[in-house]
Amino acid sequence: MPSNTTAAGSSTHPRRRTTSTQSQRSIRSTLATSPAVALLHGNPHAAGHEAHAGHHHHLQVPATRPQLVTYGGCAVDAVPTVEEAGEQGEQELLIPVPTAANSGPASSVAITSWRQSRALIAVLVGFSLFTDMVVYGAVVPILPSLADDLGMDESMLGVLFSSYALGLLVSTPPMAYLSDRFRNRKLPMILGLAGLIATTLVFSAATKYWQLLVARTMQGFSAGAPWTVGLSLLADVYSADELGAVIGPVLACNHMGFLAGPVLGGWLFQYLGYRAPFYFAAGLAALNLLLRLVVDESPYLAPKLVLDEESPLIRSASPASSTDTLVTNGSDSPQLSMTTLIRGPPILVCVFVTIVVGGVFAGLEPTLPLFLHNTFALSPSEIGTTFVSLVVPSMFTSTWAGSLCDRLGELRVMLIGLVALAALALIPGIPGLPLWGVVIALVLFGGAQGFAMTPVIPLMARFVSSQGSTSFASVYGIFNLAYSVAILVGPSLAGAAYAAFTFQWLLFLSSGLIMLAAIVVAVYMRVSK
Repeated sequence: MPSNTTAAGSSTHPRRRTTSTQSQRSIRSTLATSPAVALLHGNPHAAGHEAHAGHHHHLQVPATRPQLVTYGGCAVDAVPTVEEAGEQGEQELLIPVPTAANSGPASSVAITSWRQSRALIAVLVGFSLFTDMVVYGAVVPILPSLADDLGMDESMLGVLFSSYALGLLVSTPPMAYLSDRFRNRKLPMILGLAGLIATTLVFSAATKYWQLLVARTMQGFSAGAPWTVGLSLLADVYSADELGAVIGPVLACNHMGFLAGPVLGGWLFQYLGYRAPFYFAAGLAALNLLLRLVVDESPYLAPKLVLDEESPLIRSASPASSTDTLVTNGSDSPQLSMTTLIRGPPILVCVFVTIVVGGVFAGLEPTLPLFLHNTFALSPSEIGTTFVSLVVPSMFTSTWAGSLCDRLGELRVMLIGLVALAALALIPGIPGLPLWGVVIALVLFGGAQGFAMTPVIPLMARFVSSQGSTSFASVYGIFNLAYSVAILVGPSLAGAAYAAFTFQWLLFLSSGLIMLAAIVVAVYMRVSK
């Protein structure tokens, strides 16, 4: 894993300045009380106490020079003692400033176990999104049969799908706030995955429409953790400049789950019975829970050491100096609320794009199976297999789009995806189009979706980093809320439009909404130059 640890005075550090001997003494004294120095000198009890106390006590400065101090993912190389500082007088002092936008938590954390690997953390988040989408999509090919058994019409099916989003909408704000407030990514995910297992099993036993509604709503409530907390964990571990390349494969896992859910759900339902898809989904969530228990992200969430003489967001830790600011408490950056973050123009753009694109694709989940069943008389397993053409392309385009975001910028990639998506949305509903033509149209439509949606995640993280904050759970809570609105409103409106008009008109309206989103992105790109 690459490291940003360099010797003092190296030009790679983000901040440099000359300090007086008096300032140095204050800084060395505070360094001596840090958990890193306590651990370095064999006092783990003191380290643990200081990490949680939130106060700054001046203890004895070490008599010998520590060769390397690693503190919350930030390496301070060869820190002089008070005696050395006194002998050297005026000298150049460098303390790296870790932020999510530069060195960040990702690049200089000392890894002591494979459980703390950044790659394993990315696998955990990807697998969590995969599991969530399998649970969400396994019911898709079952819908026509379920509607016949319980006497549901298209509008009732739309409401059933939307109930998942209602639970997601309710659970996201408190989960995002608590995760950022206590810097804990593990417990919310454990509780969410355990709830996902339980509610999936309840859904399999439901025999009435209201029972299905309750179970589906609780599924959505439990699914808030993988999205909100999982994505924020990625932003904790990877810097904003690295996140685009990482989020592509992770979102590919999400698309893979969207694909696997309907396909496996259709085949398991047809050959093993109604409850088989739900048992499979619950077992997958159990494996996800086991992986969550194994992964340890604690080194990336440790408090950080910051020396800054300009930022108004950091409180002074040294009464001896009015210009230098040293922070060694547990929070080195401002915690921004969801209401504060959503006022940022890039966040508003991301929210609008997520609602539009997410709503269009969510609207296809209850209507596309009905269109395929009514037009081509496809069975549940054939409907599930047809969904492959919609999802597989986005697995590849998401990875490509993530890499392009780091080179071209998120907004450019997003605009290209939206324009292509608006044009391609019109093709699948063309009257008289054969099944193979519908499949090709879905391939192109699904591929464009990867370019439209992937840039949203790194763009949101970049905005949070630009504010000097690590409130990633809050910003991805906003994303989750936007996506919840999309899958809450999308299926209901699409179901009603399909029942009142035709599938062709539904796609025409969807194309218009996507083009409106493209115009919003283009206008923002112009005014933000």
